[in-house]
Amino acid sequence: MGVLKTHPTDARRIAHWSATSRLIEAGQQSAPQSIESVAERQRLNWILLGQQCWTLGESEMDWVIENLGTVAALVVAVAVLIGSIFGAGRWVERINTSHTKLRNDIDRNLAAFKEFAREIRDDVREVRNDIKSILLHLDPRSVASGSPLHLTDLGQSISDELDVAEWAERTAPELMEKAKGMTAYKVQEMCFEYVQEWLPPSNLDEKIDAAAYTRGMKRKGVLDVFAIELRNELLAQLDISS
Repeated sequence: MGVLKTHPTDARRIAHWSATSRLIEAGQQSAPQSIESVAERQRLNWILLGQQCWTLGESEMDWVIENLGTVAALVVAVAVLIGSIFGAGRWVERINTSHTKLRNDIDRNLAAFKEFAREIRDDVREVRNDIKSILLHLDPRSVASGSPLHLTDLGQSISDELDVAEWAERTAPELMEKAKGMTAYKVQEMCFEYVQEWLPPSNLDEKIDAAAYTRGMKRKGVLDVFAIELRNELLAQLDISS
């Protein structure tokens, strides 16, 4: 470190004034008359203070030089700490951004799923209504599909109500000759054709209409009961297995 330089005359006067100042502060001496004025004393005080500060600065710099490794390590540690804090802040910012984006994606997908579920509910409701409409327009079935065709519970109730089995027993002899040599299927077809062309007596015709009306079905559904009962009677008389 350099030394704070002063004029030689000032240096002598400062040395003298420094010693005198200490005596004055200790109360051992009053201010000497050689110091011309208050302004001069203040100037010397400022110069003395500058030298003291310079000396203190030299001591501190000597300490820094002696402990340069420690100081450098502290500087590096502070830099790393600041970098870590900055990096942590950036990491937290990225995490918050990612969380916000993920939340927005979830909300968007949830809204789309709710809309899809609503459309599915509407479609299911529409299909259900269509099924109900179809069922309402379907005639109740008096004959069930199977091998062979047979009466449903509804068909059996019609047969019992109109004594259809007795009618078939009286009508079968008329068709016996025609049915000979036929298969069971051919006999069945012949019976359906017969009842479609058959003109029942007026009293029975009215009963057929009433049976169809009270059950909410078409007249053909009632006549199908006559066809099945007639087929069963012919097959029994011809001893043909159904």
